[in-house]
Amino acid sequence: MQKRILLSFIFLCFVCFMEHLSGNAPVAVKGLFQCNNWDFNRSGMLKLEGEWEFYWDTLLLPSSFSEPFNKPVPAYVSVPLSWTNKKNGNYPTRGYATYRLLIEIPHHPDVFALRLFDIYSASKAWFDGKIIFSAGITGTSKKTSIPGFSYNDIPVFIDESVRQHELIIQVSNYHHTRSGLIKPITLGFFSQLAHQTKSMLVINLIIIGIILVIGLTHLTTYFLRPSIKSNLYFGLLCLVMILRSVSTGDRIIIFIFPNLNWELLFKLDNFSGFGTIPLFAIFLYLLYRKEFPKIMFYLIIGLGTLIALFVLSTPQAIYGKYRMIYELYILFSGLYLTFGVLGRASLKKRKGSLLTFIGFFILYSTAINDVLISMGLISTVEVAPFGLVFYMLTQSFILTRGSTRAMSENEKLSQALKEEKQLLTNRVEERTRALQQQNIENIRQKEALEEQGWFNNSLALINNTFNQENENLEILCRKMMTEILSILDGCIGAIYLVNEKDDTITLELVASVNACREMLVNSSILPGEGLIGACYKDRQIMHISDISDSFIKVTSGLGGSLPKNILIVPLNTHDTSVGVIEIASLKTLQPNHIRLMEKASVNIASNLRLIQINKRNAQLLGSFHEKEKELRLREEELHQQLEELQTLKEEVDRYKKMDNKKS
Repeated sequence: MQKRILLSFIFLCFVCFMEHLSGNAPVAVKGLFQCNNWDFNRSGMLKLEGEWEFYWDTLLLPSSFSEPFNKPVPAYVSVPLSWTNKKNGNYPTRGYATYRLLIEIPHHPDVFALRLFDIYSASKAWFDGKIIFSAGITGTSKKTSIPGFSYNDIPVFIDESVRQHELIIQVSNYHHTRSGLIKPITLGFFSQLAHQTKSMLVINLIIIGIILVIGLTHLTTYFLRPSIKSNLYFGLLCLVMILRSVSTGDRIIIFIFPNLNWELLFKLDNFSGFGTIPLFAIFLYLLYRKEFPKIMFYLIIGLGTLIALFVLSTPQAIYGKYRMIYELYILFSGLYLTFGVLGRASLKKRKGSLLTFIGFFILYSTAINDVLISMGLISTVEVAPFGLVFYMLTQSFILTRGSTRAMSENEKLSQALKEEKQLLTNRVEERTRALQQQNIENIRQKEALEEQGWFNNSLALINNTFNQENENLEILCRKMMTEILSILDGCIGAIYLVNEKDDTITLELVASVNACREMLVNSSILPGEGLIGACYKDRQIMHISDISDSFIKVTSGLGGSLPKNILIVPLNTHDTSVGVIEIASLKTLQPNHIRLMEKASVNIASNLRLIQINKRNAQLLGSFHEKEKELRLREEELHQQLEELQTLKEEVDRYKKMDNKKS
């Protein structure tokens, strides 16, 4: 791709220089330009170059040369070349003069024309005594001279009877640093000049259009992606280059603004030329920071900014005096940017640096060519616009290729992200399922903990009733049943305890809550009798639910009522059964309710067993105290009787002693 671009540029340069390859073109000698034998159809147009008559410090009219005995004496200067050049006599920049050239033109039916432009800074021309051209107003002082610019293909009438045709040009300059005829004047058929003008206009418009599209594209890219600042400065650089294209050369801007101020025109010309280097420096610095030392970057930017501000703030007569400094700045800055930055980047094989180096080198070379033409040092064709387009196309290609690669990488990254997203989605789904399962487990654990908490709390509440009352068994049992019904949301409850009397075991109703009349009547139940007796005998919990009206009537402590849920729990210890608890509820009893009663029944049985034992022990202890009291009373009676017997014995003994003494 790089070779194709280079070959295309070489071919373009070859086409541009074709018109300068002919070495047979005539030149003016001592103010006479002979082109009688020139075939304009085959060989093309001619540039009126060579020695022109020159009259310094005077503005002559065609009538000044009509008097044969009073003709002014001419000097001869080279055209195109400034009259300040040493070759032309080194005249001062400010002043006025008249140029004159005699032309021998062959007879031809086609209309001839002249092209005059960029005559600094005011000019007026006559052909065969008739005024044909005017740019500004020529004068003998700065006050009387008004600068101007005009670009026209001027048709001229060729009189067959006249052998030599006269071209007179008045020039005055008090506003520009360059003076005289520094651009060649072209002679040819009007159709040739018009065709060339149109062709150049079309080419310039195409160039401007290409640069405009490239610039707007990169500016749009920057606004869409502000992170890539190189697009911004490249877009601004394109706009400045468009300004230079319309303000130099054919100065297309004049066609758009015919009354554009001459001073402003040249400010735009010079600003667009000197202001490009800082933009190039910023653009290349953003691309190749490692190859562009900061001190050089700030130096180029600083000098360029100062020059641009100086050009904008002062008239051409002032800033033009230092034009050599500006051109040296462009020369050395361009050399450094080309070889010091891009050359180093190319040697380091930085991405896109080689194409950038080639494009910038060609642009810089064509720009130097045009600068040398404007200085009058060479007389070649201006090719800077073509170099500019070549550079813009190569740079745009580099940036576009980078964007394309970025898009391709983005597509690959997008595909990778899509796959990663799918993988992540699968992982998320798996993780979600795991979290859902974990959440279910957590809920289960929470429910289990809550159930266990409820279970422990309920069990504690039931056990706590034994700490509140342990003297009166009936009150204790009633409080306990009230607590159980509250926990299980029951409606009726009763507790039956074993009563052993005369070797007969019965289940006696000790306490009840909301008991019905039948329940109170059937307060004593034998083991195996009804549900209560069966539960006591089998030592198994009995749970009866969804009892319908057609259910067989069960003889139980609940009498003939048919609750929806009946729970009968035996009060078992490890070796015996102390009673039965019966609970009725209009709601469904849950498994945790049954498990609670199963667990609580053991503690209830143990506590009731202990209370019964303590009560029995208390009864035995009371009987023991009663018998002990009876024994003490008997012992006291016996002791009293012994004392009485002892007293009687003593009396008997005393009487015996007395009887013995008497006897």
